[in-house]
Amino acid sequence: MPHPRHRSSKVLCALLVTLLVFATAAHPLRVEAAAVTHVTATPTTLSLLVGGTATVVATVHPAHAVDRLVNWGSNNVGVATVNSTGVVTGQAPGLAIITATTRDGAHTASVAVSVATQPVRVTGVTLNAANLNLVVGATWSIGATVSPANASNPAVVWSSSNAAVASVNVHGLVTAVAPGLAIITVRTQDGNFTAQVVVEVAALFIPPTGVNITPATLNLAIGASGTLSALVLPHNATNRSVVWASLTPLVAQVSATGVVTAIAPGVASIVARTQDGTQEDTATVTVPVPAIPVTGITTPPGVVAMTTGTTRTITATILPANATIRLVRWASNNPFVATVNATGVVTPVAPGTAHISVTTLDGGFVAWVEVQVSMPVVPVTGVTMAPTTLSLVAGHTGGLAATVAPANATNRLVTWASSNTQVALVDANGVVFAIAPGTATITARTTDGGRTATAAVTVTAPVVLVTGVTIAPATLSLVTGQTGTLAATVAPANATNRLVTWASSNTQVATVNDSGVVTARAPGTATITARTTDGGRTATAAVTVASPVVVVTGVTIAPTTLSLVAGQTGTLVATVAPANATNRTVTWASGNTQVATVNASGVVTAVAPGLTTITVTTSDGGRSASTAVSVAPRPILATGVALLPANLQLARGQVGHLVATVLPENAANRAVSFASSNASVATVDERGAVTALALGTATITVTTAEGGHTAESRVVVGPPRVETNIAVDTVTALSLPDYADVLVPAGAISGVNARLIAEVVPPLEAAPLLAAASRANLVPASEIVQLTLSGGTVNRAVHLAQRFTAAAMAAGQLPAIHVYNPRTARWVYLGGTVTDRVVTVPLDAFGQFAVFATRGAPALPDMAGHWAEVPVRTLAGMHIVGGHRDGNFRPDAVISRAEFVAMLTRALGLPENARAAERFRDAATFSWAAGAIGAAAEAGLVGGNADGTFSPERRITRAELAVIMSRVVQQGLVTVPRVPSVNFADQQSIPAWAQGGVRIAAEAGLVQGSGDGRFNPHNLATRAEVATMLYRLVAAK
Repeated sequence: MPHPRHRSSKVLCALLVTLLVFATAAHPLRVEAAAVTHVTATPTTLSLLVGGTATVVATVHPAHAVDRLVNWGSNNVGVATVNSTGVVTGQAPGLAIITATTRDGAHTASVAVSVATQPVRVTGVTLNAANLNLVVGATWSIGATVSPANASNPAVVWSSSNAAVASVNVHGLVTAVAPGLAIITVRTQDGNFTAQVVVEVAALFIPPTGVNITPATLNLAIGASGTLSALVLPHNATNRSVVWASLTPLVAQVSATGVVTAIAPGVASIVARTQDGTQEDTATVTVPVPAIPVTGITTPPGVVAMTTGTTRTITATILPANATIRLVRWASNNPFVATVNATGVVTPVAPGTAHISVTTLDGGFVAWVEVQVSMPVVPVTGVTMAPTTLSLVAGHTGGLAATVAPANATNRLVTWASSNTQVALVDANGVVFAIAPGTATITARTTDGGRTATAAVTVTAPVVLVTGVTIAPATLSLVTGQTGTLAATVAPANATNRLVTWASSNTQVATVNDSGVVTARAPGTATITARTTDGGRTATAAVTVASPVVVVTGVTIAPTTLSLVAGQTGTLVATVAPANATNRTVTWASGNTQVATVNASGVVTAVAPGLTTITVTTSDGGRSASTAVSVAPRPILATGVALLPANLQLARGQVGHLVATVLPENAANRAVSFASSNASVATVDERGAVTALALGTATITVTTAEGGHTAESRVVVGPPRVETNIAVDTVTALSLPDYADVLVPAGAISGVNARLIAEVVPPLEAAPLLAAASRANLVPASEIVQLTLSGGTVNRAVHLAQRFTAAAMAAGQLPAIHVYNPRTARWVYLGGTVTDRVVTVPLDAFGQFAVFATRGAPALPDMAGHWAEVPVRTLAGMHIVGGHRDGNFRPDAVISRAEFVAMLTRALGLPENARAAERFRDAATFSWAAGAIGAAAEAGLVGGNADGTFSPERRITRAELAVIMSRVVQQGLVTVPRVPSVNFADQQSIPAWAQGGVRIAAEAGLVQGSGDGRFNPHNLATRAEVATMLYRLVAAK
C-alpha cells in the first residue's frame, strides 16, 4: 500500500476540518425539569452537489425544555452555508461542519457535510508518437495525453502486443528486447479509449574490437600442414568473420579457413584480419631445414664384470657421425642388479647379471652390454655378547644376543656352549634354560675366525607364592567392652612369605590388633579383614557388638483428651520411659471402634458421635496410658467452587461480572474472596465485578473461606477497536473514543463491500514500531492507531484526527502525525493541523499512525515572499531542510554534492549507512554526511569519480540533479504519473550522458525548465531550486 502523501499547506487549509464532537451525556445529571439536557441533529452526515440544498433538523431535549431554539453555523462557508432554519446549501467542493448550538450555548450537535462536483469523464487519449524505431537494449518513453485535461480519472494502462520484441512499463517506458515488430497500446481506465504506437526493433550492431590467433607460433616440416584459429572480440560482435593471408608465401601459405602449409625452410608471418579491416593479429610459422637421420648404434663388445661399490661408464657410437639428432636413452633390464644413468654410468646393486641397453631417439636403434655383478668378501673381526650377566630362577629361560663385527661381514654364523650343563643349557639361538641353582658361563664363537664372547649365568631356587588365606571363626558376637580372637591361616602351608595384616571396617564399633585380637567398642557391626603381604589375598569375619538391655519403666500419652468431628483425624503421641529403653515398641487400641479407631502410629479417626478411650501399651513390661476421645457430628463442608465465565474478554474501561458458586449447595460456609493476578490490567471487587484498566491479561481467582478451594477465570483486556461499512454516496464518520476519529467524504472510498476498521495497536505489536521511533529520536505523544480498509479503494482524501498527550511535549516541540513505512522500517512525517490536543491530516491510504513530538520548524525570515517559500517552509517543518546559523535559509546560494545528498536521503527516508561510504577514497573529508552519502550510494542513486573519490564540496549542476532524480524514479523509490515528453529550448546543450536522466525526471514532474523554456543544464543548482524539487518528490511519495 503506498504511503500517505504530504500535501501543501494551502490544500490542507481547504481540506482539514474539525471532526465530529458528539455532546452526549455519559452519566445522568440532576437538572430542573425544564432545563435543556442535550441536542441532536438529523442526519449526522450529509452529501451535496454544488448548488444543492438539504435540511438538517435539530431536536432539543427534553421535549418539555423551556427554550428549544438553536443557532446554526458553518465552519467553512466557502464550502457550505446554513440558514436559520437548518437549510444547508453546497457552495464549492470540500468538507464543512454544520453546528446547531442551543440558545444557552451549553450544548451542540454537528453534521459533517461533503460537497462534490459532477465527475469529468474521459473522452479520448492520444500519444506523442505513431512509430518508433529502436535497437535492441534501447528505451523510449511514450507520452500519453488524456482528454479533457481536467478529467476526474486520467489513469491509463499500457500493454505490448509482443513483449518478446518490445516491453512497456506502467509509465509508458518502452524497452527494445529483440528484433521484430510490436504494437504498444495505451488504454484509459475511464471509458477504455485507446491509442497505439508501432515499434520496430532492429538488432544492435557491435563492431569488432580485436582478434586473437591460436596458436601464436607453429613449427612445420616442409610439406606438412597445421591449422590456426582466429577469435574475434568481443564474443557478441555482429560480424566475426576473418580473412587469412601469408606475408611470406614462399615459406608458408594459408587457406581461407586458416590451414597453413610449409613450402620451404624459413620463417613466415600469417595474418588474420576482420572483414571490416579494422582489427588483425599475426602468427609466426617456422619451417626448419631437413635433418640427417640416424642409421645405427654400437657399444664395446664383451661382458663387463663389476663388484658392488664400484661404477663404470659405457660409451655408445651413433652412426653416421654427422647425424642431426644424437640423443639416446639408457636403461637396465634388471635394476635390482645394476642401474644406469642418462650418461651411461653403470652402478652395481647386488650380485647377478643385468643387460644395459642404449636406444637412439631418432630411429629407435638399440645396442646391448652384459654386466655381471659379484660381492667382495668381508672377514669377521670380533663378536660381543648382551647381556654379559643373566640371573634366572630354576625352570625359567632367558635370551642372549651375539653381535658379529663388522656388520657387513660375509659369514656371520656363531655357535653356543655352556660351561656347566647341570646348571644351565643354551640352544643354537642363544636361549638359556635354567636347570638347577648354581653358576655357568655361556660362550658364543664365530665360525669365521673363531672369535668368542661370554656371559655369566646365575640360577636360583623358585619362590613358593601365597595362594589364599582363611579366618576362623567367620562370625564373632561381643558385648561392648569384651574381646575375642581371630586366627588367619595362609595357604599353601609352605608359602615363602606367610605374613598378614589386620584391619577393621568400623573402628567405632570394633578394633583389631596385629595378633587378631578384636575389642568391642560400641553397639553395631564391623568387618575384620586379614590381608597377606605376598599377593594381597584377603579373608573377612563379621563382628556384631551389642549393648546391655535397658528395661521399660512406664509410658505417657499426649494429649490426655481429644475432641473430634466425625470424619476428622487427630494424632496421639506416646512417650516411653526411660528414653534409652532397649525395646520402645507400643501397641494402640480403642475402647469403642464404633466411635473412633486408632492405627499403629497413634492416628485417631472419628467414626461416629460418642465417647471412647484410646489406650497405648508397651511391648516391654505391658505399661499403659489412656486418652478420652469425644466425637461430635460432622458439618457439611465446602468441597469446591466454580467460577463463570471461565474466559472474559473486555476492552479498556469496561466492567464485567464473574459468578462464583460454592459446592455443594448446602455447604455450611459459603463465603468466598476474589483476587487479581495483575491489578494494573484488571481489578475485581468483593462481588466479582471486574474492571478493565489496561491492555494485557489477568487471572481472577476465587477462594472459599472453608477449605481454601479455588477456581480461576482468564481476563483479556484488548485494545479499543471499531469498524463500519463505508457508504459510497454519503459522509461516513468512525470514532475510536479517546484515540482518533476518521471522516470519509462521500465518494472518497469506492466499493460495495468497503469496510473500515480502526484499532489501537497492542503493546507487543507496537514495541518494534516504537523502537524504530526511538532510533529516529521521536518521542511518542499518542497510542499507535491502525486503520485498515477491506473491499474498497481510496479515490480521494480521507481525514484523520488523532488525539495526543500534551505532557509528552517538551519546550519548543510540536505534535505531528507520522505514518510507519514497513518497507524502510521508518516513521514518515505527515504533519497536520493542531487544535485542542488533536492533530488532523488528510490521507489517501491507510496504515499505522501515531503522533510524535517534533521540534518546531525554523523561522527562516529571508523566505518571506520568496517564490519558493511554500516548498521550503513545508520541508523545514518536516526537518528535511534547515537554515544557517544566522537563522536564514539563503535560497539563492549554490549547493554542494554532500548537502544535496543529505537532503535527498532525508526526503526519501533512507536509513544512514556510513560503512557504505568507505568505498570512496575521500570518505574522511565528509564524515558529517557519510551516513547519507553511503545510503544514497548503496541505493544506486549516486556514484564516484573515475579516481574513486566523491568530491563532496563540488557544486552540483542542474544536469547532475536531474540524473540523480531519474535514478530515484527508476529504482521505484517514488511512484509518479508520467507526463508527455518535454523538449527544452536548449535540448541540444544537455550533455549526452544526462539526456536520458533529464527526460525521465522531467516526465516525472520532478524537474522543470525556466520561464523561457530552457533547462540550463550547466547552471549550478541553488538551495531554493533543490528544495522545490524535493518538495515535488515528497508530494509524490
